[in-house]
Amino acid sequence: MLLVLLSSPARADGLTASERAAMKASLAALYDSDDRLEQAENYYRAALRDDPDLIVARSRLADVLEREGHVSAALEQRKECVRRDPKDAQSRVLLAMQEYRGGQRDQALADLRAVVRINPQSAFVHESIGNILAELGRDDEAEKAYRKSLSLAPESAATHNDLGLLYVRRGRRDEASVEFARALKLDPDFEAAKRNLMNLAAQTNPKR
Repeated sequence: MLLVLLSSPARADGLTASERAAMKASLAALYDSDDRLEQAENYYRAALRDDPDLIVARSRLADVLEREGHVSAALEQRKECVRRDPKDAQSRVLLAMQEYRGGQRDQALADLRAVVRINPQSAFVHESIGNILAELGRDDEAEKAYRKSLSLAPESAATHNDLGLLYVRRGRRDEASVEFARALKLDPDFEAAKRNLMNLAAQTNPKR
């Protein structure tokens, strides 16, 4: 139905640019969900020609481009999302995640900290900041970020596990054990936490 409407000049002419953009983005999403990436890309681009500020279409275009292997082009679309709406926290998170995947950890960290200024209550963002800081060896800052994340989402088994790994690296084994145990209490099937607790026990009580 969408394709019929968009292919009919008479019908399409009665729509505003924003309405045409929304319809093209919806059609692109259908192609996207069916992994027909070329068609999805074409319709997302068509939607953006009608409404360049349609952030959801631009963000999904970035997803498609990255899946197609056009990483630099995807990154530019994510940056454009942020330029067009600097207060859109989700766009900044997605930009930071792609920067991180591309090895740009310092830039990803800067963008995540910008998200905190927009939305300081996101446990996921604080945890992500902690993960990057831990990778950079900035352990004091990483611990602070993990603890902030847990203050917002104490039920996060993954964050307890991450904090436990940080404590292991810092030689704080008792505290690490507590965090791994908390992770397992929250998620008894958490294999990584089980393995980490077992490894810690083996290090603490080596067999003679």
